[in-house]
Amino acid sequence: MGSCCCTTMRPVTPDYLEKGNWIFRSEVELNGTMEEVFSILLDDGAWNIWHPEISDVRWQTPPPFGVGAKRTVRFSNWLFMLLLFGSLILHEEFLIWDENKRLTFRFNKTNRPRFLGYLAGMEDFQLEYLPNGYCKLTRTVAVDPAFITSMLGCILKPVLNGIFERSAQRLVKQFASRNFPRVDSKV
Repeated sequence: MGSCCCTTMRPVTPDYLEKGNWIFRSEVELNGTMEEVFSILLDDGAWNIWHPEISDVRWQTPPPFGVGAKRTVRFSNWLFMLLLFGSLILHEEFLIWDENKRLTFRFNKTNRPRFLGYLAGMEDFQLEYLPNGYCKLTRTVAVDPAFITSMLGCILKPVLNGIFERSAQRLVKQFASRNFPRVDSKV
């Protein structure tokens, strides 16, 4: 994936999702089953369709995936290049893997120096069956910003919140059209 990760981030546990300095939460109803939504969350080739800020997702551990699985994610659109002075690379480790219900991973390493980026981070996706046949997806992202990042919080927090909300709405549109393009994983 190009650039090596140079900064180890502080390890966190799932309770961090309620304790992070910056917490972003989005909730949407998707016209899909829990199995379909879970499948899209695991498809490394589909991420940039509904989350275009992500340019590359690669599994670092072989299948079958589960708790302890690792992957690397690169964010490299113009906004990240401008606000974070280049691509952001995160090495993730899955801590919760409840098939078709929940995925939780923490950020172990980043290519950002300690003073720029995040000191700790975690992301959580929870799926819930709805009586109308839809699936509710709740996404929580929690991070502790590094010094410079926290100083830019008045700019970055609304930008990041917008990114997460727009990605959720893109996912809603893809499932509403029932035409979600399946992209073969790079596994």
